[in-house]
Amino acid sequence: MILNLSVASLNTYRYAKDFTNASKAVILTLGGVMAAGIAYIATLR
Repeated sequence: MILNLSVASLNTYRYAKDFTNASKAVILTLGGVMAAGIAYIATLR
């Protein structure tokens, strides 16, 4: 499950980085939120 979340969040991050005109701060924030979510789920196990 954690692997699936990691792959999905990485794909979302790369899509946002490559195909949108979002600012770098927004993309880094998005990546940080995804990393925090994965870390939170990992600590629940």
